[in-house]
Amino acid sequence: ICEILGPDEVFGITPTSRYHSSAEALTPVHVMGYDRSVVDRSLPLKLFLVEQLKAQVCGLHDHALLLGRKSAVERVASFILDLVPADAQQSNGDRPVSGGGLVRVPMTRLEIADYLGLTIETVSRTINHLQRDRRLIIVPGGIRILTPNFFEDISSE
Repeated sequence: ICEILGPDEVFGITPTSRYHSSAEALTPVHVMGYDRSVVDRSLPLKLFLVEQLKAQVCGLHDHALLLGRKSAVERVASFILDLVPADAQQSNGDRPVSGGGLVRVPMTRLEIADYLGLTIETVSRTINHLQRDRRLIIVPGGIRILTPNFFEDISSE
């Protein structure tokens, strides 16, 4: 797993007709495909795709830093914050600062481990440690963040 995408995000854009990866949906999705000639004729669509690709490059850069520099706790905290829906963020783009935020986690611990470059045992120990420290609670279908400021602080280190 090299990337997790959300609503209105793009994938599968290559300069050639060859694709080097595939996509798997973890939740119900609606996918739209565009013929390259349609994109070439539509300036608004081109501009939309350029903005999406800029965000994608930044996200992949952040993920590379996560894999290369962060501890297990920092990786898990960053992962959890990245799952916070955009509409749950404050108008200034910051993460929610009030407690009790529910984060849906559509991935297994093994998939999380693969994405974070950790073992499943390390992911499980880290999540259990955060739960024991009352930083989060495991709930059906996700995680309830109890101390958002902790997650914000540790994920930004």
